Amino acid sequence: MSTIDSTIGSMLSESTPSMHGIEPSAPNAYQKMMSACAGAVLTSLIVTPFDVVKTRMQVGSDVIVTKPSPPVAQEVCCRFYYMEMDSGVCRMYPAMECPSGFDARIPGVAAPQPSIKPVSTPFTGTLDGVVKIVRHEGIPQLWRGLSPTLVMSVPSTVIYYVGYENVRDYLIPSFRRRGMEDYAPLFAGATARTFAATIISPLELVRTRMQSGGADKSISRVVLGVAEMVKQNGPSSLWRGLAPTLWRDVPFSATYWAGYELLRHRLPRPNMSNEFVRDFWSSFIAGAISGTVAATITTPFDVAKTTRQVSRDTHVRADGKMLNLIRFIVERDGWKGLFRGLSPRIAKVAPACAIMISSYEMGKVFFTTGFAMKQASSPIRYNAT
Repeated sequence: MSTIDSTIGSMLSESTPSMHGIEPSAPNAYQKMMSACAGAVLTSLIVTPFDVVKTRMQVGSDVIVTKPSPPVAQEVCCRFYYMEMDSGVCRMYPAMECPSGFDARIPGVAAPQPSIKPVSTPFTGTLDGVVKIVRHEGIPQLWRGLSPTLVMSVPSTVIYYVGYENVRDYLIPSFRRRGMEDYAPLFAGATARTFAATIISPLELVRTRMQSGGADKSISRVVLGVAEMVKQNGPSSLWRGLAPTLWRDVPFSATYWAGYELLRHRLPRPNMSNEFVRDFWSSFIAGAISGTVAATITTPFDVAKTTRQVSRDTHVRADGKMLNLIRFIVERDGWKGLFRGLSPRIAKVAPACAIMISSYEMGKVFFTTGFAMKQASSPIRYNAT
């Protein structure tokens, strides 16, 4: 860890504006967008495998493997010997123990070949799910749905993060006058997530359907299925699951941002000499803790959203009321069903929040610092008068 800290510290200290007498300006909208894009791509590549396992566990789509059934002989050849004969004589008996007194038993030619039967192997946990998917479906299946994830996460993250900061900065003055400044991140996070989730909902539907099945769910089949759904139910079906998504994402964002802003400024700072490294680890730790708490609280809504999007039950698909979906899950799986997939959800969300927010914060520093350094290093031109 010390090696990483010193490496990051040396890289940042070399380009720190204060070391050269340069004061960076606040990041503009374009620089914020670039930071959000870089963080979104990095986060998607790292956490998609955990998202695949989580989706499989929530919908009960386990790995299907083929195992040969044991061969069952219809008859066996029991070989026995007579005193006056050197070679054994074979007599066919039903598939049971040979009569006592005979020397050996070998399978008869009438025995059928073993049949191949599919066997479902459920996931017992996050690591078990990763291992079984790799073993029976291949490593690429861990990144199933990555294409729509990237297409979805980049614009969604830009809208979400840039929108959050703009709304937060707009709300803080009025909230401060009322002594409610700490609540500004909560309302800003909820507002930004509502806009982002509504815009990206159709891509979220495609991604969830791809991740819910095995290797046979290619993107072409999923797209054809979605097209057929739109043909039968109209364009509004593309926003199927939006209400459960908002139930999950809006409370998550409100909890996450309120916790993050609180922890980032109040957590004990790591004992490091470089200020930028301290800020990086503070953002990383605050993001991981806030993401874990928010993910745990909102997991029942995540299960309900996934259930509605992939269910074959027409009544479940048609009913968009969150309480009815939760009641259906409890009746089918019990109360523990509301927290199905919690471990892979936390395994995905905690590092995703930590990586995304720290990448975003350091990206803003990088872009503003680089721009300031470029401006300072440009030649000064004098106008001849």
